[in-house]
Amino acid sequence: MKHIIQCLLALLVLSFGMGSAFAQQKGDSHSRDRVCHTMGNLDRLMHENPKMARRMALIEKQTETYMRQVQANPAQRSQLMVTIPVVFHVLYNTAAENISEAQVMSQLDILNEDFRRLNADQDNVWSQAADTQIEFCLASQDPNGNPTDGILRVPTNVTSFGTNDAMKFTSQGGSDAWPASDYMNFWVCDLGSSLLGYAQFPGGPASTDGIVCNYTATGNTGTASAPFDLGRTATHEVGHYLNLRHIWGDGGCGASDFVEDTPDSDGPNYGCALGSAACGTTDMVQNYMDYSDDACMNLFTQGQSDRMNALFAPGGARASLVSSPGCTPAVPDFALDAQAQSVIAPASGVCATSVIPVIRVRNNGEQTLTSLDVSYSLDGTEIGTLTWTGALAYAESEDVTLADIAPAEGNHTFSFTVSNPNGGTDENAANDTATSDFFMNTTGSGVTISVGGGSWDSEIGWTLDLNGTVLASGEAGSVTECIPNGCFTFNMTDSYGDGWNGATYTLTDDAGNILASGDLDTAQSGDGSTQGSDILQIGVADCGLGCTDATACNYDADATLDDGSCDFDCIGCTDPAACNYDPTATQDDGSCAVNDDCGVCGGDNSTCGGCTDPSACNYDASAVFDDGSCLANDECGVCGGDNSTCSGCTDPSACNYDATAILDDGSCILGGEELTLTLLTDNYPGETTWAVSDLNGNIVTQGGPYTETGTEYVEQICIDPGCYTVTINDSFGDGMCCAYGEGGYTISSGGTVLGAGGEFGATESTQVCLGSGFGCTDPEACNYDAAATTDDGSCLFDDTCGVCGGDNTTCSGCTDETACNYDAAALIDDGSCDFSCYGCTDPEACNYDPSATLDDGFCELPDPVEGCPTCDYPLNIVETGLAASTAGTPALTGASGTLSSIDVTLNFVNSGGSQSWPADMLIEIGLPDGTCYAIGGYDVVSACTDLGNYLALWPAEWQTATPGTYSTSVDLSGAGLTGTGPWSFTLVNGWTASAGVDYDATLTLNGLCTSDDIDIPGCTDATACNYNPQATTDDGSCDFASCSGCTDPTACNYNPDSTSDDGSCEFTSCAGCTDATACNYDAGATIDDGSCLALDACGVCGGDNSTCSGCTDPEADNYDPNALVDDGSCEFAPDCPEDLNNDGQITVADILELLADFGCTSNCDADLNGDGATNVNDILQILAAFGSDCQ
Repeated sequence: MKHIIQCLLALLVLSFGMGSAFAQQKGDSHSRDRVCHTMGNLDRLMHENPKMARRMALIEKQTETYMRQVQANPAQRSQLMVTIPVVFHVLYNTAAENISEAQVMSQLDILNEDFRRLNADQDNVWSQAADTQIEFCLASQDPNGNPTDGILRVPTNVTSFGTNDAMKFTSQGGSDAWPASDYMNFWVCDLGSSLLGYAQFPGGPASTDGIVCNYTATGNTGTASAPFDLGRTATHEVGHYLNLRHIWGDGGCGASDFVEDTPDSDGPNYGCALGSAACGTTDMVQNYMDYSDDACMNLFTQGQSDRMNALFAPGGARASLVSSPGCTPAVPDFALDAQAQSVIAPASGVCATSVIPVIRVRNNGEQTLTSLDVSYSLDGTEIGTLTWTGALAYAESEDVTLADIAPAEGNHTFSFTVSNPNGGTDENAANDTATSDFFMNTTGSGVTISVGGGSWDSEIGWTLDLNGTVLASGEAGSVTECIPNGCFTFNMTDSYGDGWNGATYTLTDDAGNILASGDLDTAQSGDGSTQGSDILQIGVADCGLGCTDATACNYDADATLDDGSCDFDCIGCTDPAACNYDPTATQDDGSCAVNDDCGVCGGDNSTCGGCTDPSACNYDASAVFDDGSCLANDECGVCGGDNSTCSGCTDPSACNYDATAILDDGSCILGGEELTLTLLTDNYPGETTWAVSDLNGNIVTQGGPYTETGTEYVEQICIDPGCYTVTINDSFGDGMCCAYGEGGYTISSGGTVLGAGGEFGATESTQVCLGSGFGCTDPEACNYDAAATTDDGSCLFDDTCGVCGGDNTTCSGCTDETACNYDAAALIDDGSCDFSCYGCTDPEACNYDPSATLDDGFCELPDPVEGCPTCDYPLNIVETGLAASTAGTPALTGASGTLSSIDVTLNFVNSGGSQSWPADMLIEIGLPDGTCYAIGGYDVVSACTDLGNYLALWPAEWQTATPGTYSTSVDLSGAGLTGTGPWSFTLVNGWTASAGVDYDATLTLNGLCTSDDIDIPGCTDATACNYNPQATTDDGSCDFASCSGCTDPTACNYNPDSTSDDGSCEFTSCAGCTDATACNYDAGATIDDGSCLALDACGVCGGDNSTCSGCTDPEADNYDPNALVDDGSCEFAPDCPEDLNNDGQITVADILELLADFGCTSNCDADLNGDGATNVNDILQILAAFGSDCQ
């Protein structure tokens, strides 16, 4: 889905961000809980890249298609192992952040174990746990084909990175990404104390693609810190990188993670909340995409595996990684090639009086590097040399520390050059020098600038300047700079213009002392939303900062620059009579106010004003003052309206007549033709426009684009009579239907539909003619219209058959007199001549063709002794419930010849309910000489010579689990299958994981002939257990014992495999109650003996309800609360409510009791009629019953 997806994803991201707020936190509480910023990163990227929504929508569509395919046919899942090249960007400001190679390798090993389900902590709690078939390797060659160890170590002056991707750019203190099409970039850096990492979903910018992990949450050794010290942060983030969402769908119950086999959940789980249940299911807290601790995670599901692998399928967003050369070792181009790889120090700004240079040298040559001359220079002047010795194999590097240098304050360039590797000539001088530009500050101090903490940190920018010279700049995050003493201006910007949304800045010195802090919203100058600035004093006593407002309580007359510290707490209203009197104020600011007539302090009576005219349509009964806002209904009935809602053309003779109009607005058009264009917009109405053009291509009128989705727009057009072209356009090129909404259009005139559509590409046109006088004006045409004045392109002409507008089909046919279907009346030969009626017409011939009507002279008479052989004959084989890897019963046939091909017709039923295919079927062909050959099959290996599996022999259409009839022909002409004697054909279920299938196959054996003189040995006695109806010669193998047993299906010892009854049947050992609903059901019984019983109403098996019978009416005198069944024994006292004193008569005494309760309104003793009160109605009722006897 296109542009609207951005809005939808933005809303989803908002809900993702709120997910942890509205979901109850589940699991153990730690000082550290898992914090993943991937959804927040998506939110930011969507905000910055409007087109990303469409890319993600296309990726999702491809993913859904792939998942449907593999889940419908699991055997189609690719067996290709995907290996992703990984490059680690290790960014360090301290020695601890420069994690060891062992820590990097431990992380790589963990990724391989977790994604291949080789992790030692795996269990069988969740049956859907899967091997994703995805592996990872350290890159062994860089984008230029040079050797690499896959680990880039980059020093930085940034002390802590934020979430705005600064670590991914060299210009911001990070490291530029390697091409995302060939590598997975893995940045390791300091992300602060709480954030563990984040990733970028497929579809984002290539320059930021990859994952980021805190150096304390990478691998399982070194700086890895519990409870995130088992490397599962990277497993989690790589899951995001491969298009997985959090398992709870980043919402409440019902939110989707787009995977079917993960249970619904209401939010993240923390710690290890095993057994946690939400949304009616048990949470999969062990899933890598939950928020559990590392030690609790251990699986991806098959559905998650399918979703990730969709990226590597043809057309997938990360398919290019499959063919990446990143894991292929680089080949050295030279025997001797030493490289000056980089200057580690000095770099950027140096805040000291001296610096110790550190350089990195690398061996790019084939020979092991054992010695090297190094010279180094400052600003182009050589200042030292050394000879390095060691042992560097191809692609290895080493850092070399040089002597201390003390450059003067200012900008400098440090460089070094390598030469004479192993005492020889460097064959590649192009990489022998490396340089570094740096600034030497001998008088300043180290200042850490930390910016961020808001909800939109990606919009933040800042600079720190001294007298107009920018000394430092950046975005959200932390950076340490060498700053001289002075009065600085800290400039702040927000790219969106809505302030910093809670973000702040703080400057601290090396000791951690706060030098200054603030934010854009409260800046000393600027608009506080787009830009602002503060004056800061660093290392100086006075920059003239203070409160410059003379009305403030802390006004500083000596201050020249306002620092925002003004305090007005002592100013207020000092009048005790005022409604806003401030007893703490010591200085009156003139703000004293009184209540208005509405009771509002300092009000202007507006809160109780309104229309006080009862006749007005907006009359406000609560208004105290009339504010002049009274309105009346217009003629359309609209309050305060201007009659526009019911105005239109009221002349029925006009082409734009509006039957709903009440007032004529003078818009009637007379004498024209009405054309109505009705458009139902799709999800992107802004892409839809239309135009009406005349026969010369001139646009007469046009309209669109539109704004509302799924909305019907009706365009009424009045134009002169004539023929026109109505064109509907879609600027994106996907029409109005049906990929992104069910849109469409209809063209009509006078109620007659002239055209309709919607499913097109960029444009669709319809020709329409309006008015009279249109027709064919060509006198030569067979439909010439003498009354027509304007030709509408409808002219027709007679075809060869004499049909007006015909296509010659009425007089076409076969004109060849020798053909079976010769048509003497045909004038035009249509190529349909048929000669299939030729053949042998002799009924005595072996090849007699009863359908032939013309003899072809090729009749073959039978042999006097053997008669006619049967050639190319069918062989039917039926196998029911054939289990996986199981062979059926061989079908024998006596034949001679060479089997050139087999025509196969298979009636297939997936009886086991698995994903078996017709293509799983394997056929074993046994030849008379004892050899055998196999064709087809999925993964079962036959002992016979293989002539090709399912991919080579069965059509692609057979790779489905759908039952039905499947046909094909298998060419065996090159196999040399020849022989005379017994041939066998055996069907085998060729899939090892099948749950069982039914095969009904007819094999037409082309090239083989059968006759009576070919013997098939076997048992010919029909009463034998091994009787072979196909045998023609008895070989003495008949068996009469193996198939004897009880053949009575009603017996306890019935043997369905027995074909001969041996008198052993018995009927007592398995008798009992076989009704599963009975209370005495016997699960072991197979013969029902009539003993089944049911529970009575009292719960007694076979009972008669007597144990729980009694009076069940609570109104009865003998009510039994324990009775379940009413036995009719209830007894009731006479019904006489008016007898209030229960003396059996209605007397004055009862009236007096009622009068004593008269006026009661709840729980009344004398409420005779049950209306909740004792009143006159009760008196009338007791008077009506007065004198009655209740006995």
